[in-house]
Amino acid sequence: MRQILVFGGILASVLLTAATAKALVVAAPSIPDHFLSADCVIVGKVKLIEKKSVEAAPYKNANTKVTYQVAVVEIESAIKGAKGLTTIRVGFQPVVQTPQPPKPVPGAPQIIRRPVGFGRKNLVAGEEYLLYLKPHFQETFHVAPMYFDIVPKKNNKSFESEVALLKRCARLLENPKEGLNAKDPHDRLLTAALLLSQFSRRPEGAKNVRREPVEQELSSAILKAIASVDWSGQGWRQVDPTSRLSAFAVFNRLGLTPKDGWNPRFRNFVVEFPAAAQKWLKQNQNTFRIHRWVEVK
Repeated sequence: MRQILVFGGILASVLLTAATAKALVVAAPSIPDHFLSADCVIVGKVKLIEKKSVEAAPYKNANTKVTYQVAVVEIESAIKGAKGLTTIRVGFQPVVQTPQPPKPVPGAPQIIRRPVGFGRKNLVAGEEYLLYLKPHFQETFHVAPMYFDIVPKKNNKSFESEVALLKRCARLLENPKEGLNAKDPHDRLLTAALLLSQFSRRPEGAKNVRREPVEQELSSAILKAIASVDWSGQGWRQVDPTSRLSAFAVFNRLGLTPKDGWNPRFRNFVVEFPAAAQKWLKQNQNTFRIHRWVEVK
């Protein structure tokens, strides 16, 4: 199960060998953040794997090329992007299963082997997947750059709930003002989280950017949505099992500093934090301005 992460990548140290050798891998983001970071999110079945592989650079200015296999995916549900398309070509770097090393011989020197293609998955003809995609910068196919961008349906108990949450994210972002005023408090909180993550993203490919305040009406609605959920008892830090968010996590996405009037010092954090957060939200909901990144042209 994914962990809820405050927006921004968090690196996790993962043990790769029985020895002391370690590597750092990017932890999977929360589902709402994952939804926002992808250009295209679909559910589909792999129709076929093209026979001819493609040699291409994995990213701009790469010094080497890698081998891509290309899957033709029949789109069953276009959650984000891919509207009007029935199929989409997806390039993936095939993972070759390496043979198991021989059993160690007592007294003999040990050979340490690192796993190849950590976390990557092959797309298999006939199988269904949830795919988080970006267009390849040069080729005519899309790619799933990270190991968590390919989610197989087979033997995955959380597949349907993840798809349902992604569809919910798409619906709320279509009309965020309606989402911020929804009857369901979890919808209000999820809409606020999506907007805050969206505002914190720099425009991709932009050379010159700056921070600008969002409209006061929208900024106030976001703060009211955060304040309106359950802050009593332990409700403020309880994670909604569907959206996988808590009021505490979304409040932290505001990125408040002493300049914003937020400089509390707690002797008992669990008891004092929710009251302080609610007080700040109430006092500042009509004056505080959330900022977003915009491209300067």
